[in-house]
Amino acid sequence: RTMLEAYRLGNLWRLLPWLPPGAIAEVGVRDGGTVRFLARATPDRAVYAYDTFTGLPATALAWEVDLAGGMFAARTDTQEWLAELKNIHVRPGLFPGSMGTEKDAEHFALVHLDGDLYQTTKDALAAFWPILAPGGFLVLDDFGRLETPGVQEALYNQGVFLWRRCVWANHPWLNQLILRNT
Repeated sequence: RTMLEAYRLGNLWRLLPWLPPGAIAEVGVRDGGTVRFLARATPDRAVYAYDTFTGLPATALAWEVDLAGGMFAARTDTQEWLAELKNIHVRPGLFPGSMGTEKDAEHFALVHLDGDLYQTTKDALAAFWPILAPGGFLVLDDFGRLETPGVQEALYNQGVFLWRRCVWANHPWLNQLILRNT
């Protein structure tokens, strides 16, 4: 049920042994395959799943081109499917408004950003970078894809300090950027 190709899932898998203590988050869950993969691989960690699960309203797509309201809607059973795993905390709603008390109580060891859009990526970078554990990883999916220019633009707008923390940038056609909080 994931939309990630095996090589991008493999990159997430390869990060797991290097994670410092802390929770895991995914922004842009959609059908839940990736966040469930991460939760099953790390059963002793809290895993947060952020998504509207109903698609994005047209107002959230103002910066994007050629997208209509309701895009990225999840399967109707996704929240229930994710809730089967006790370490997954489902946070439905528009991000960052869907963040609960974890923003004050948790440090995050791994954050997977798969929001596809400028505003989602910008908000997630602003919300998670300050609470990313030392040695933690932030993975930007769809970075550099022609179909998702907002992801790259959001990182550029955060300033050059994040670029200095880039530890892995896949070949252009793999579209994944990994940042480490050093």
